Amino acid sequence: MNSAINGALPSGRLWIRPATVDDAPTLLTIIQQAYAHYRDFLDPPSGAFRETCAALAELLTRESAVLAGTGAEAAGCVFYDLANGELYLHRMAVIPAARQQSVGHALVSYVEARARELGCARVRLGVRLQLPENQAFYARIGYAVLGPDTHPGYTRPTFLHMAKGVGEPPQHFVAVTPYDPSWHRQYVVESRLLQLVFGDELVAIHHIGSTSIPGIYAKPVIDIMPLVRDIGAIDAFNPVMQALGYRALGEWGIPGRRYFPKGGNYRTHQVHVFQADNPDAERHLAFRDYLIAYPQKAWAYSDLKRRLAAVYPTNMDAYVAGKDALIKQLETEAVAWRSTVAGV
Repeated sequence: MNSAINGALPSGRLWIRPATVDDAPTLLTIIQQAYAHYRDFLDPPSGAFRETCAALAELLTRESAVLAGTGAEAAGCVFYDLANGELYLHRMAVIPAARQQSVGHALVSYVEARARELGCARVRLGVRLQLPENQAFYARIGYAVLGPDTHPGYTRPTFLHMAKGVGEPPQHFVAVTPYDPSWHRQYVVESRLLQLVFGDELVAIHHIGSTSIPGIYAKPVIDIMPLVRDIGAIDAFNPVMQALGYRALGEWGIPGRRYFPKGGNYRTHQVHVFQADNPDAERHLAFRDYLIAYPQKAWAYSDLKRRLAAVYPTNMDAYVAGKDALIKQLETEAVAWRSTVAGV
């Protein structure tokens, strides 16, 4: 399994910020461009076709909005509102030229981060039944269908409610679950967002850790390793990573690394940034590839994790300590194996 994404990467770097009343003309332009091809197609017609600067400025006195882009001009926006312990996301718009570049994913990630900050249990939204591609987009980033609903004046269902839980559990439980094929798809989706963030600083990006090894039990946390040209440049990306829901924890015990976990106690992703020539990057890749090449080694590691999780369901430190000796043994074997395979 080659989970690296190499070659041409986006040269623009993502920026994302709250919108203000002064941004109403920009918001209107984005919404008009994004919805133009839906004219005469949507039934009922979208309210986007009736938007005005004045209406958006007034809406911004009651709700919040976000702008994002990769150049001088904004490429996307979304509105959100707090109601009944949840954030409601709506008016998502990305201009046609910026689609398929993870701008929408960035906007949703920003809203999810705000929801966690505000103590909300979930983010909810509505998606028209006529737009299956939009339903698929939200499903890829973790949203589930709650059920159909109907616009006023219609007797048939016209849209779906979708939602994603973002609430914090009271403590960090050690959850080790069977292998899930969606883990690789989750990696692909998030790695595209990270490519947008790091832009031309990025050399390659890899899926690492237990979720990258088919068939074994793992904590359902996606470990991602971007390799960059200059690790010293990465601290400048902390603000945008934090806006997307990551914590910027610096080296966090590993010299030469920049560590960004996402999701709080309900952790979903861990990003480990290394300079491309850092030996620790090679160690992570060797460990992954060795366990893929030797399934019996992977299963032994998997069984140990299952036993430890059963014994220490609420003690992450004990769980991690219990794996340490086997991990070090496997890493030593993996690095030696990789050197032999590479002919070094």
